[in-house]
Amino acid sequence: MTPLSPLDAAIDIAGPMADVSARNRVLEEVAKARFRLGRLEDALNGLKNAPNEKAVLRQLAIDAVNKNDADSTATILRRLVALDAESAPLAGRLAASLLDRGKPEEALSVIRSVEQPFENDRTRYDFVAKLLEHDRFGDARKLTETFKDTAFCDWARLAWAKRLATLGRRTEVEKVIAEFSSLEKRAWAYLEAARCSPTLREFLRQAGTILETLEVDKTNAEAVAIQRRIIGKALWNVGEQESARQLLESSEAALSIIGDPFRRLRAHCFLAGVIRKIGVLDSVRNYLDIATLRTTAFTPTQRSELLQWLAEASGNADDWTLAVREAATEEDETLRSRRIVDILRRFSYTIDKPTPTGAPDLDAVLLSGEEFEERYYSPFTVDSCDC
Repeated sequence: MTPLSPLDAAIDIAGPMADVSARNRVLEEVAKARFRLGRLEDALNGLKNAPNEKAVLRQLAIDAVNKNDADSTATILRRLVALDAESAPLAGRLAASLLDRGKPEEALSVIRSVEQPFENDRTRYDFVAKLLEHDRFGDARKLTETFKDTAFCDWARLAWAKRLATLGRRTEVEKVIAEFSSLEKRAWAYLEAARCSPTLREFLRQAGTILETLEVDKTNAEAVAIQRRIIGKALWNVGEQESARQLLESSEAALSIIGDPFRRLRAHCFLAGVIRKIGVLDSVRNYLDIATLRTTAFTPTQRSELLQWLAEASGNADDWTLAVREAATEEDETLRSRRIVDILRRFSYTIDKPTPTGAPDLDAVLLSGEEFEERYYSPFTVDSCDC
């Protein structure tokens, strides 16, 4: 009699078990063992019609990725999707894991194994961005062409420009940025490229030139004012003082058009903070129209927020006190306490400057309003996308 292998013996023993779940548990483990031993087809054949076939296949696919075995991953995924079409997005998640391991070819092989490997445009974009880090530009472009939402096409294009800038491929950066239909996005793309490029000054100059030529009206005044302030500050920081002055002055002109008095004063506070820090402004209070705080129908919370931004811009401790006192006029004690806590948290970080974390919720406390906006504002932001 031919001796049985441990796997064959386990199958024979499991067969007569009355407890179905116990029997299936053994058979599932046999399938996993067969896979680990390099017997993928036997493993898949042994799973046919098993109650937990889909769950085991998912685990086998993960195990295959952990072994960097793209061929087995693709085979398992095809079998899984044939059983359950909604399992297809697992391919995108597993492929992203392979990219993280530095295996772009294997990742692309997994992506190609099913028709719909991504759950949505966001997960597709995340994969494209990672793919660009491996300089797979041609493959990234093919995936970009499949986006349903054009906003994600712009995201991918921006990631493309940043990667090219990192590699110092200036001419190609300019070609990619020229594809943006919006001048605001072109200017911002040059800023993003400058942040990761050895030719930083030139990209910043190009961003400033675009912003100077933009026509400003009430619909875009705030966005343009923000961009001119941020890029003007960046130009100043790299020694381009004259260009910076011009852009900061044009930022001031743009924000004067903002219709909403709260947002206009907010923008004024942020601009005042920048021009004080670069030594162009002596007194923030003389620059800002503080009287508007009292003559405009702001809520206590809004007035307190504006006074906090004034304090950040001026660096004056008395202005922080004013912000707290204004928050105290809020009738709702819960809102009052929350506002005061927010002020004190932010005030405590003005002494010991923290390092930005990259987490917006935390950085909203750690950074001044102007610094937070500089880090997180973008004309590429998509509403309701948590991005």
